[in-house]
Amino acid sequence: DFVRFCNALQVPVYFHTVFEPSYLSLKQLPKTELDTIYSQLENNLALLHEGNDVEQKNKKHYHDFILQIYEWGRMKEAEHAKVEFHSSEDFIAYLLQKISERKDMNESRKQASTVAIRNKLIQLIEGLPSTIKIYDHFENINAEDESQLNEYLDSLEKADMDQANNYLRQGQYNDNGPAKKAKAV
Repeated sequence: DFVRFCNALQVPVYFHTVFEPSYLSLKQLPKTELDTIYSQLENNLALLHEGNDVEQKNKKHYHDFILQIYEWGRMKEAEHAKVEFHSSEDFIAYLLQKISERKDMNESRKQASTVAIRNKLIQLIEGLPSTIKIYDHFENINAEDESQLNEYLDSLEKADMDQANNYLRQGQYNDNGPAKKAKAV
């Protein structure tokens, strides 16, 4: 509607990319949301007229904007496929980032979850022999649907340390949590 409005007034439209603050940047949205936005905007592209120079330029600028969103979605897809952990610190940082991206939690809940999970993972890591890597026990971390990862994080947050240690030894939570272990791909 904005481009059509500007076309009616014969006003050029320019789209500016917002990177900072990151929470206001479309680039930071999950791939599924970027794909939804791309589809909606792409559907509107054909409705734009190109009757004069201003309308042609505005349509091109709009098209370039849509392509930028498409590329961000592809970048998210590539990033998602490439998650590898080289240290326990990388692994913890990744999980804490995933908590911060959750839409089903308010900020105070995210902070509490981050602290609880971080502390438990650090305690678990400190109790493991150096030959055992905690991130080898999380097989679903790269799943496109992050609901499984969220289930694991929720279970870990609620588990006491004995349950968490048992999880690593047996590859599962016995009473309250997921029946299969998670592993980094």
